[in-house]
Parts: sequence; C-alpha cells; structure tokens
Amino acid sequence: MISPAKLDVRLTSSADANGSGGTHVDLQQRSAASASNDSSGAKLQSSPAVEALLKLIEQLEKQLQREQQELKTASAQSDPNNPATLARVTGAQSGVATTLGQLQVAMQKLAEALTQMGDSSSGTLLNTTA
Repeated sequence: MISPAKLDVRLTSSADANGSGGTHVDLQQRSAASASNDSSGAKLQSSPAVEALLKLIEQLEKQLQREQQELKTASAQSDPNNPATLARVTGAQSGVATTLGQLQVAMQKLAEALTQMGDSSSGTLLNTTA
C-alpha cells in the first residue's frame, strides 16, 4: 500500500502551437527523507478507495493518450470540406474532452479521499496549468 504521506500527485496540462496538448497526472512517491520531514509525521495506509482511484487515473491517462493520438491522426488526414473526415475529427475531439472530464473528476475524488484520510499535510496535490 502507498502511504499518502509519501505521495505527490501532480496534474499538468499543456498545449502546443497547434492547439492540441495533453494532460498528465504524475503520481510519484517522495523519497523517504522528504516524507520523514513532514510536519504531521503521519504514517497512514492508503484506503481501497485511494488505490482504486489511482488505478482509474492511470487507465484514464492511457485512454487519453490513445484518443489524443487518434485526434492527431484524424486531423492530419482531414479534408475540411469532407463531411466524413469532419465527423471523424469531431468524434475524436469529443472523446478527448470526455476523458479529460473523467480524469478531472477522478483527480477531485482522489484529493477528497486523501484529505479525508488525514491532515492535508500528509500529501500534496498540485494542479499546474501551462
């Protein structure tokens, strides 16, 4: 089990010059030295809910990567005057947007679960938007 006192969660979002970008959730365990310097000193075990959310976030990240690649491929091959290509691009955009929404909900639930498990100093949640 991952101790929330040793978990850093970082959500980053970026866009390139073409307007396409990505979101990445970085779930890393902090070094033992860093975790031992926490003011709370809490040694909480993560709950099954936290473990399930971490797994869900990982799955959503993989799904998002696949959908972003599909969008990139559809956009590169698209003829803006062809209704079938436009429908393919629009469908891919919709898939990316839906998955991003699911990822945001999962991140919010993870933050709530970690907060409920203990003091907010037992872990960190950082949302960075480029």
